[in-house]
Amino acid sequence: MIERSLDLPAVFATIFDRHVDAVHRFVGYRVRPSEVDDTVAEVFRIAFEDRHRFEPSALSAKPWLLGIATNVARRSHRSFERGHRAVQRAAASSVGPSDPLLAVDDRLDAADLIDRIAPAIRQLLDVEREVLLMTVWDELAPTEIAEALRIPPATVRTHLFRARKRLRNALDLVDRVPEASSTAQGDVE
Repeated sequence: MIERSLDLPAVFATIFDRHVDAVHRFVGYRVRPSEVDDTVAEVFRIAFEDRHRFEPSALSAKPWLLGIATNVARRSHRSFERGHRAVQRAAASSVGPSDPLLAVDDRLDAADLIDRIAPAIRQLLDVEREVLLMTVWDELAPTEIAEALRIPPATVRTHLFRARKRLRNALDLVDRVPEASSTAQGDVE
């Protein structure tokens, strides 16, 4: 089919119909829910443009398509992480009070908080993280988030409650972990 699509591009629709569900499932486990459809579309766009590279002796296009999906999902993840790091840098370097010493203290406190909370945010379920970030960064109301994510407002509130609880628990655990240097000093004394 793929070889035939080189001369008759419309034949590629058969490949799409045959494998779109498998690609959608595969991508659904690798990117945020809001990105699944766009990622699937990108996979098939790349496959169509690169169909001349497909190995004709292959029994199925599915592994080839899933390989493309893996690369697209990785790019998406790297892009998200770059954006997250940029937000961390921006928050850590934000301008504070007019007293330079207070500004330094505020930036150090903010940087410390970000270092403590970022791993916990990464551990949230995708939908919880999305709801939390839309609430905090985009300042959207639960009804607006519900519309954006196509879920009921009550579900948004539940995800937000769970995200906040997980973050509180994660921060509480970080605060209770003894510092390695104080433990080491205690052993020496």
